[in-house]
Amino acid sequence: APGTGSRRVRGEMTGSAPIPTDACEDPDDIKFLACALGGKTKIIVSGDRHLLKASGFRGIQALKPREFVDACLNRKQED
Repeated sequence: APGTGSRRVRGEMTGSAPIPTDACEDPDDIKFLACALGGKTKIIVSGDRHLLKASGFRGIQALKPREFVDACLNRKQED
């Protein structure tokens, strides 16, 4: 795929943070909010409608993949 060799991916193990069960409509998605908080990240990239509705929870923004590319990756290329 075009551009796949031009990106670096970095991962780290992180703990999770306690999340109230009403933070997301789908209880199976709470783990993603917990990991984002534990890893001190501000963005979750997902097409999941429940996570997208939870956007803004404790400062975590949930973006669709295209929104992430448009907002974040394209901005870095301009720098």
